[in-house]
Amino acid sequence: MAQGIRSRSLVALLAAFAACGGSRSGPQVGPAAGAVPRQVDTAKIADAALVAAILDECHKPLRGRMDRVAAELRCGDGSVLRVFAQLPETMRVVTSDGLFLMRGPQLYRLDAPKREDGSRDTTVPTAVSERLHAIRGLVDAASFGPLHRAVACEKVGAGVYRLLQREGAPWTVQLRGGTLLPEVFRRGDFEVVVREYLPTKTTWIARQVEQATLGACEISFELADLAWDADFFAAPATEARTDADPGAAAPPTAKTTGTVIPYIAQGRAEPRSPTPILIDAPAVDWVVLTDPGTWPRRAEVYKPVHDELDRQNQAIPGFPILLRDADQDLLAIPFRARDAKQPLQAPAQWQLRKIPASRLLVCYPPAGDFAARCALGEKLLREAAAAQSLRLRGPIVYQPFFHLDEGEPPAAKLQAPVVRVSVPVE
Repeated sequence: MAQGIRSRSLVALLAAFAACGGSRSGPQVGPAAGAVPRQVDTAKIADAALVAAILDECHKPLRGRMDRVAAELRCGDGSVLRVFAQLPETMRVVTSDGLFLMRGPQLYRLDAPKREDGSRDTTVPTAVSERLHAIRGLVDAASFGPLHRAVACEKVGAGVYRLLQREGAPWTVQLRGGTLLPEVFRRGDFEVVVREYLPTKTTWIARQVEQATLGACEISFELADLAWDADFFAAPATEARTDADPGAAAPPTAKTTGTVIPYIAQGRAEPRSPTPILIDAPAVDWVVLTDPGTWPRRAEVYKPVHDELDRQNQAIPGFPILLRDADQDLLAIPFRARDAKQPLQAPAQWQLRKIPASRLLVCYPPAGDFAARCALGEKLLREAAAAQSLRLRGPIVYQPFFHLDEGEPPAAKLQAPVVRVSVPVE
């Protein structure tokens, strides 16, 4: 399954999207084994047809959807950012510096503390502003925004094309030699290099990207259909300015929104709180397997189930689930039908479990390897339940943010994983 949050949201958050970019319930369904870019003689493609050819090759099922993205960005300095964007101009991002909103040239800090008079200073320091602009540009390029928005294309060199935009300066795209895969996006002095792709059955999605300010980054997109709260990108009404633009003011119709988080897919994004919080979780189905006990074996048994769910058009709204129930160690894969007219036709050997909508106590343990975070998470949940007089209504669930469909998690990830620990309560 998968940001400060205003207080009303803490008990209203849904768990369908616990990690931005983590649950790939849209077309991004995992790497295609041994995928090699198709060799194409781009010199034989007319300039007017080039953009469509690239998008058909890389983003065919995503046409008309990549202006609304949610993503997790792991930057070269080790920082992890969560980004929600209505491209090309509007972005909400959670960084180690705080929670920020970008609306064109205007920037706002949404989690600024209140002054004594109740107002908030939403000023964004120049250094942070520069980083935020780099983040927005990188996400836009990695989303192929300049291609999706292109209104004309002109060849300017071998494998290099100018992409004219409906508004603003043109971009250029440089293709990887002999293929239709973009390698470099450039606008003026701003440049994003796509170092590595995640190939799927129908797409080539940028995964490793590099930009001068941010360094080498890994980006993970959530490719489910996205919709935002009506006021999610509304500017706060007080002191909307940046150091670089001290005179900028909020639009007169804007209202203060605090730190509301968005609707995403069928639910709301969930904060990665290191201390337990209560959320209301929607119903979901699980495929339940006996836990084989090691990561190589878990990946081995997980992948065929994942692939069959995808083949049957079932969304997988979250990461693998580990739990102990009735003295059994179990591995579960959550799923939901994308189309009510296409319910799952489960193989006879599958064990299915319906998980009803429930209230969960959730935390994200902040330190340690996988085992240590699981132990700490259980301790924190039990202590919080006791302190709030909550009764546990089921087993404790451990959800590491691992893509087991891609194979065994790397050692570095096992040593410092993101782990969601939860338990149903009443």
